[in-house]
Formats: sequence, structure tokens, C-alpha cells
Amino acid sequence: MKNKLCLLLLFLALGAVQARAQGRHQIEVYMGGLGAEFDDLNLESNRSDLFSLYEPQTNAQSQPVYTLNYAYSLLKWLRVGMQMDYTLISGNSWYRLGNKPSTKFNKNMFYALPQVQVMVPGLPHLRPYARVAAGIQVNTGDFKGSPVKFAFDLVPLGIEWGGQRVYGTAEISYGSVVRGGRLGIGFRF
Repeated sequence: MKNKLCLLLLFLALGAVQARAQGRHQIEVYMGGLGAEFDDLNLESNRSDLFSLYEPQTNAQSQPVYTLNYAYSLLKWLRVGMQMDYTLISGNSWYRLGNKPSTKFNKNMFYALPQVQVMVPGLPHLRPYARVAAGIQVNTGDFKGSPVKFAFDLVPLGIEWGGQRVYGTAEISYGSVVRGGRLGIGFRF
């Protein structure tokens, strides 16, 4: 997976260097914290009330959330685009009472979220922003539950720093994709 990510970054960097447009398009690659679904699974299994004795318990592990983000600048302060995310959650599930055996699960989670991003006027090499994205989450794997769900991602504070063509980015995120933060690199062309 790391080799594929490195190749993707190299390809995007070469494309950004050769592009001669006015910088209206941008592509960003992020690696974020643990997925929001992972938090939800762990909260459910840590309950200790009488009802939880009859509910399935889970022990889950999660990979980071990988994000590919495309945005187009309509105005200097307004961007629209698409956010694509992926993460894998795996683990096992069991019941505290009864004779049901423990079962293992793998849950591949894909997200497709149209987005709107608002840039805050700032310094040329430090550009704050906020973003709202909403769309769908598609789950594949052997975990029980609905395969398609509504998903959203709210970024109340994000910061781009560095150059105008290649830049770093960090953001605080809350939603059904990531609860925490992301770090990434962006290319504008």
C-alpha cells in the first residue's frame, strides 16, 4: 500500500510541475486518524449495562483513513470538488452470554463525498479554510449492517502552508469519515 501511495504522489508531483494552467485545479492526498466507524464499534462494546449482555461485543482494529481530494476554484475564496476516502476495519465479534462462537470480520469502507470549501483570506504561504462534504459510504466485507449509508465530513479548520503549486495541509475533521485530524500534501495546477 505504501508503494502505491508513493507512486501516486510521484505521479501527481510530475503532473503538477508540468501543468501550465492558472492553478484552478488542486489534488490533495491525506492520511487521517482512525475512522469514525471504529470509534462507534468500540463505544458499543465498552458498555456495561444489562442490555449489553445480550448484544454482540466487538474487538476492532482500524487502519488510517486514506483520502484523495479534488477541488476546483470557482472564486478565490470558494472551491467545489469531490472527496474519496478508504479505510479497513477488522476484528472479531462475540456474545457474553450463550454458546455462539466468536466470528471474525473485515470491513472495507469507501466514501464518495461532494464538497464545498471556503478559503479564509490570509498570508500567501499560510491559507486557512473550512470545508463541508456529504455523500455516501459503501461497505464491503463480511460485517453485518447496511452496505450503503449516508456519510458527511465537516472540517471547521484546515490550513494549507508552503508554495503555490506544491503545499502541505493539515485539518481537524469531524463526521462519519474521520473524527480527529488529517495530514497531507497538495498539488495545484
